[in-house]
Amino acid sequence: IALAWLLAQKPWIVPIPGTRKLHRLEENLGAADIELSAEELREIEAGAARADQAAALKRRLEPPLLDFLLATAITERVCADLAVRLTDRSDSQELLEEIADRNLFLRRLDEEDQWFQYHHLFADYLRRRLVRRDPARLTQLHRRAAEWCDEHEIVTAAVDHALAADDPDGALETFLAEV
Repeated sequence: IALAWLLAQKPWIVPIPGTRKLHRLEENLGAADIELSAEELREIEAGAARADQAAALKRRLEPPLLDFLLATAITERVCADLAVRLTDRSDSQELLEEIADRNLFLRRLDEEDQWFQYHHLFADYLRRRLVRRDPARLTQLHRRAAEWCDEHEIVTAAVDHALAADDPDGALETFLAEV
């Protein structure tokens, strides 16, 4: 498909085969038989643009801001007080507003700018990155989130975070306290 896309760009573009393996040459020749529709070409271009945007976003995030994003993306929604618990940053409200103002995939959930939510795909990306970079930190963040949610009587989230922190006893204790 990638070679078919390349061939569709301009009629004079001729890829130079980079292999001597017969099955790869046959595969490359098959690309000449693929005709991509205008819609398929637009979808490929849009996907490439999204990949470019993600790479640009990664380059322009300062390390302290990226750290804040990683820590606060573990919850389904976040407020300043919860962000303070997760990050130990007293400027969490300002950071949340800045992130939303910069269109960094964070939306306001209320008119008071109390609750925010990351776009689910961006949050998934940040969570996966945290799992790869520092799984022990992820466990600690879930533990903090569980404690905060329990203190604020957000039982379902407290149980979910306790389980994510590998604390089934804490999850059970939270659940039983509400029954």
